[in-house]
Amino acid sequence: IDHYLGKEMIQNIMMLRFANRIIEDSWHNRSIKKISVYVKEKDGILARAGYYDKVGALRDMMQSHVLQVVSLLTMDIPVSYYSDDVKNEKVAALQALSIDDSETILGQYQGYLEEENVPKSSKTETFVFLKGFINTPRFKGVPIYMITGKKLDEKNAFIDVEFEETSEQRKWHLPLSTNRLRINIAPEDGFQLTLNAKVPGLREAVQQVKLGYDVTNQGVGNLPEAYEKLLLDMMEHHRTLFTRWDEIQASWQIIDSVLKQEKSIYTYKDYEDLKEYIMKQTGETLL
Repeated sequence: IDHYLGKEMIQNIMMLRFANRIIEDSWHNRSIKKISVYVKEKDGILARAGYYDKVGALRDMMQSHVLQVVSLLTMDIPVSYYSDDVKNEKVAALQALSIDDSETILGQYQGYLEEENVPKSSKTETFVFLKGFINTPRFKGVPIYMITGKKLDEKNAFIDVEFEETSEQRKWHLPLSTNRLRINIAPEDGFQLTLNAKVPGLREAVQQVKLGYDVTNQGVGNLPEAYEKLLLDMMEHHRTLFTRWDEIQASWQIIDSVLKQEKSIYTYKDYEDLKEYIMKQTGETLL
């Protein structure tokens, strides 16, 4: 069981993708420039050294939560939305995911070795930056960035999809921005689509406008917790939001391939330090 799959906006990924023509027709490598999945935590390990130091961020967050999100974002259209048909496509996406070893970054926050019950020689990673590619016709060449860690700037989980600019954008000679779809997972639930629009008035000027959906403003009261949704599905024999063995196996094969690299661990002071380091190492700007 992965409680992340019971979160409202994780459930919404398939609805957004496959029930909206405007999204589905743009969900491929001709339109998408890159996809980023962030799961950021502001706190440290919070006296969980006995567990955390044995697993680290790769096994704790990347193997389950982040890779499950990636599979939902990059799976092909299933034959049906019954459990096994959805899982078949998720497994295919995970099996098609390859990690760019040259851009893998592992970090450990400054002060981790002083945490209670953490060995002074610990090489456990508390931050992971991965770059991967889905080797399918739909997504070939689109970089997938996966970022998770502790002692960062905020507690926040979200997906950022950046779209390619159109050939027409270059003709405007205006500071146009790329279109983006941001899916907020936690603590907020919802999504925003960022577009370019003309500023009202006599002059030609451009502004970013955001079309959004905020779950908390829908008048539904308190949303059920992820575990509540999964318990209900279990009682009603709905298995779509539960992981199948071959999904777990495929995700562990990805994580094992990263662990075998035995990358050095970068000690980071804070998120700004990480952003600067990753920019130097990979050229990527963290959000």
